[in-house]
Amino acid sequence: METDLLRIFLSVANKGSFAAVAKERNVDPSSISRAIATLESQLDARLFQRTTRSLTLTEAGHLFLARAKPICDELEIARDELASFQKKVSGKLRISTSVAFGQTCLLPHLPIFRDLYPDLQIDLKLSDQNLDLISNEIDLAIRLNPLSDNRFIRSRLKHTRYRVVAAPNYLSKNPPLSTPADLEQHECLLFDLPQYQDFWNFKDGQGKLSQIPISGNLTMSNALAIKECALRGLGIALLADWMVEKDIQDGKLVDLFPNHEVSAEEFDTGIWIIYPDRAFLPSKTRVMIDFLKDNLK
Repeated sequence: METDLLRIFLSVANKGSFAAVAKERNVDPSSISRAIATLESQLDARLFQRTTRSLTLTEAGHLFLARAKPICDELEIARDELASFQKKVSGKLRISTSVAFGQTCLLPHLPIFRDLYPDLQIDLKLSDQNLDLISNEIDLAIRLNPLSDNRFIRSRLKHTRYRVVAAPNYLSKNPPLSTPADLEQHECLLFDLPQYQDFWNFKDGQGKLSQIPISGNLTMSNALAIKECALRGLGIALLADWMVEKDIQDGKLVDLFPNHEVSAEEFDTGIWIIYPDRAFLPSKTRVMIDFLKDNLK
């Protein structure tokens, strides 16, 4: 029995779709269907119940999955240990992170990482949705909030601080801001999440808390778009320090309340590395974690 058939079976079981696995492998869905049919023929058992709308494991499929996954895991461990012995890191590393963090912080460092590990394939999934690590077979996620799930390991990469910023040309045309309460009279750029659209939370140097109502006519689902609108003078934005530090230094944006902590949710904000909890951490994942901690912390 070919090990690739086992890996295709595991992928189909995870994703519940021939088409999804075919897209990932860049092949025709019929080839995935044929591979599963070949495996079923070799086992003389039906592994999936197929309908026009769904694809689910049969009882035999569940039994085979329980046995096949440890076998593939052991093969992966053996290959990884051999690669480590040969000082060679290879395979495909699937990474998930937000569009803004990926483009702002991760992509600039990729050339260095590629030079260090030229045999490692990188599948970078940039999405502002928190993709499921298991069903999408993601090795490593970089999230702006921790994941409360005991199936995963969480490690804070760095602390972040949010800034309330505006462009000089916006400030020159609108009433002055001396306290956070003045925001109620201004156009704010809204992030398309429920907790970001109604209030921003402030904490002053003495620890006094205040919740300031905000409003605006522009709502966006991407932090990079919010930053671009702020730079163009369309309103006031709440953005992470790693997005706006350089623009503040260059005078393109003004930090309106540098003596306050600001957040749309909790004040203990940061960036977390998240990966599946398993006995063996592949070297491809380990080298990326070490690289991120060395270069982004």
